[in-house]
Amino acid sequence: MEIVLTGMLLVALGGILYYAYKKEKIDRSAIVATVMIGVIFLVAGGSKWIIAPFIFFVGGSLETYYKKQKKRRLGVEQSIRTWKNIGANGGAAMIFALSYICTGDSIFFIGSVGAIATAMADTSATEMGQVWGKHPRFIHNLKRVSVGTAGAVTKEGFLFALFGSTIISALLIFYGYGTGIFAVCLLSGFAGCMADSLLGSTLEQKKKINTHEINLITTLLGGFIAMIATIFLF
Repeated sequence: MEIVLTGMLLVALGGILYYAYKKEKIDRSAIVATVMIGVIFLVAGGSKWIIAPFIFFVGGSLETYYKKQKKRRLGVEQSIRTWKNIGANGGAAMIFALSYICTGDSIFFIGSVGAIATAMADTSATEMGQVWGKHPRFIHNLKRVSVGTAGAVTKEGFLFALFGSTIISALLIFYGYGTGIFAVCLLSGFAGCMADSLLGSTLEQKKKINTHEINLITTLLGGFIAMIATIFLF
């Protein structure tokens, strides 16, 4: 069953990557980066490690293309994705997977899920919040800003962030980790997303850091929060 499920996920991912490449949504470097990270997840534990990033890739893509005409009018439509996007969103989870391969400690699986929950929360808050959010503001001083401004948040975006983190964190229940660790991961993903907005509204606005660096830092943060909270609470 494990081999079948893993095979199905890999075939589906390959088909999605091919489609995205043909539609010029990703370039060759993004495909190479995805394959490299995917191999590491595969070595770490097959479908158990692959399914979370797979859901993020599919869900994030659907959210990105949702109401793309409106996003184009607003000037917030995403450009073609490269290896930088893949590394920024998947690099932290890859680091946790490598750590698991080296140590065999299952806490790194929780870290990986926390990292991907952060990425999913941020993507949901951004892509859906730009469409449905009202009155965007900077998170640190509540100053009103235009739609698409780095670090801007909305009440609707907060809800979408929780939704995105929930989707990924729910996998922990499926794998028998219990509702407590699920809640920890959900909140860790949301916290990482809020950190993303804070860095975006401060350091990114001052050109001291870019969005890819922020994504990598905050997904690492979300993963570490999930790990540390799990160790101390459970």
